[in-house]
This record gives sequence, structure tokens and C-alpha cells, in this order.
Amino acid sequence: MGSILEDVYYYDAPPTKLVIGYGTVAKVAEEIRELSISRPLIVTDRGVRDAGIVDKLLGVLSPLELAYFMFDEVEPNPRVSTAERGAAIYRKDGCDGLISIGGGSPMDTAKAIGVLVTHPGSLFDYEGLEKVKFPIPPHIAIPTTYGTASELSFGAMITDPKRNFKASIGSRLLFPEVAIIDPELALHLPHRIAASTGMDSLTHGIETYVSRKAQPITEAISLHAVRLVSENLRKAVAGDREGTFNAMLASTMTGFCALHTRTGAVHSMAHTLGGHFDIPHGIANAILLPHVMEFNLEACPEKYREVSKAMGEEVGRLSPKEAARKSVEAVRRLMRDLDLPTRLREVGCDRKKFPQLVEDSLKSANMPQNPRAVTPDDIFQLFVKAY
Repeated sequence: MGSILEDVYYYDAPPTKLVIGYGTVAKVAEEIRELSISRPLIVTDRGVRDAGIVDKLLGVLSPLELAYFMFDEVEPNPRVSTAERGAAIYRKDGCDGLISIGGGSPMDTAKAIGVLVTHPGSLFDYEGLEKVKFPIPPHIAIPTTYGTASELSFGAMITDPKRNFKASIGSRLLFPEVAIIDPELALHLPHRIAASTGMDSLTHGIETYVSRKAQPITEAISLHAVRLVSENLRKAVAGDREGTFNAMLASTMTGFCALHTRTGAVHSMAHTLGGHFDIPHGIANAILLPHVMEFNLEACPEKYREVSKAMGEEVGRLSPKEAARKSVEAVRRLMRDLDLPTRLREVGCDRKKFPQLVEDSLKSANMPQNPRAVTPDDIFQLFVKAY
């Protein structure tokens, strides 16, 4: 970014309608009527269903005069075959809309189902940006974690097992029409899910703040989201109502920022780990984050100094480099407090595959936005350190 007096900034707000607050899952009824949906397919996973969260949605749908159908087979890092099964159910039951409820995996799967039921050929025919040509069915997204922000994204990450690769399908036609952010649905999540999705949100916040494409408005939102996660994630994991609200709000805020700035090396590498080893995305991000931050410090120490302050660190008497390094210490302290794994060897990563991981990571459209340019050897060494 050049001089602020010379740069031109563009902000393209997403078309998604946001409904935020405790109890807002009840608003699904009126949103369904507005979108003229009469036969929705509910896309979720068994964990969300077994936890009773889907029942809260069904309690809203049951009094309505509509038929709804359930697809609860979504796994972490959803595979293309999963989206294909969901699309087959959508067609068989004559559905006319999508309701995704859960984390990023159900929301991304719903988008992929939408592409499959409106477009010919394979899902991967639409890999990349703006290859989706027709609107998908109306989609109401209901996040139940505080991490992925897929409810405010035009992308879907779907795993191709043949390539061990998480492919990205991105199009402005994939934005959900409505996102219902009800913190009630995220209260008392299982510890590992709560902690790891919160770390995904923190990663979004930090990476969008230091991104090469960061802009004044995104910088302000990203940094505030980092502050919200830092102050509230521990409380949210413990089931605190205010902490959960703020953690979910931070996730949605960073989703807006990622639309404009993308992320960086952490997400590029984490998606690769998910494709090869099925490591949950939040866990992969959490393990990689401090290592990539250390690598990036020299590129923009003044920005990492602001991250340190947002995370509650005292930096007043420190040099810029010392102040910046405090941000890495803060992230590591948060991970210890959340009892998250800190090494890739703890989560089933095979270091023999590092050369392929490097190659796949460098394919990501997020990598060029990393504040410090990376070489293949840089990525390899980061994997080694994280291992």
C-alpha cells in the first residue's frame, strides 16, 4: 500500500442479510417466508444434530406449513462425494432452498450442493473464481461455532480425495441470502470445537489485519475482532453468555474483512493440512499461527505491535520488534490456556509429505497476500517448525 493520499479503496459489501442476537433462530420462519422456500434441505452434521442444536431449528420449522428434509452426513473438511449425496437428496425430494446449520463444513457443503443442483458436470468444473454462472437456490446459513465465518463468504472449500486437496469454489452467486447469528446455539460447545473455532477467528483477524490488501476500514474491524477474541474466547469456551456473543460477533467481523483482503500463509497451509490429513481447520490454524507470525514479524513490526496491544499486552517501553514479538507470546499463552495441541505431530501429520504440502500451499490464492514474501523453502521450514 502506498501513500494514504494516493491510494483508492474499494469496498464491496456482501448481499447477505445479517440477523444477530440471542434467540434469533426464531427469525428463520419469517426469512423462509420472504424467500418463498417451502421444501428446504437442512444441511448439518451428526455432532450438531446429536447435541440437540438442530432441534431448536426444527422447533421453529414445525409449526410452518412446509416439508423439510435432513442431510446430516457432513464431515470435517467435507468431501466432494458428501456434496454429491446431498445434491441427490435435494433433487429426489424436490427441495427449493437450503438451510445450513453448524460450522463451516455444513455451510460450505450447502453452497456446493447449490452449485451441483443448478449446474451440469462435476463440482470441480467450477473450481476457482467466478466460474459459477447461475444463481444457486436460496440459502439461510446458521453458524453454531465462532470461527469460519462461512456465513459471510462467497467461497466453499471442498476436499478432493483424489488430489488430497481442498479445492476452493468462489463466486458472488454463493453468498447466503441470510445469515442468522444466534449465540444461544453456540453456548456450551465441546471444549475442543469451541477453542479451535475461536482460534480460527483469531487467525482471520490477525491475517486480515496484516494482509498486503488490508485497507483502513478492514484494519479497524480486524483489529477490533482480535481484541474481542482475546478478551472473550476463554469466557466463551467456559459457556459465558456475553463471551459467546462477542466471540461470534468477532467471527462475522473477520469474515467481512477476509472478503476484501483474503488471509495469508496460515490459511494457505492449514487448508493443505486439512486436505491431506483431515486435520480440523481451526486446529491447523492454531498450530501454524505463532510460527507464521514469527516469520512475518520483520515485514510489518508496527502492525504486530498493534496486535500485541489488542491482545492485552503491555508494550509501552519496548522497541518495535520487542513489542511485535509480544503478539506471538500472547497467541501461545492463549493456546496453552485453551489446552490446544501445539505441534503437527500431535494431530496425525506425516512429515514425509512436506514436499507435497509445500507445493499445494503455494497454489492458494491467499498466499500472495502474506505480508512477507515466501519461498518454497520458507514454507517447508515453517512446516518443520510447526511439526
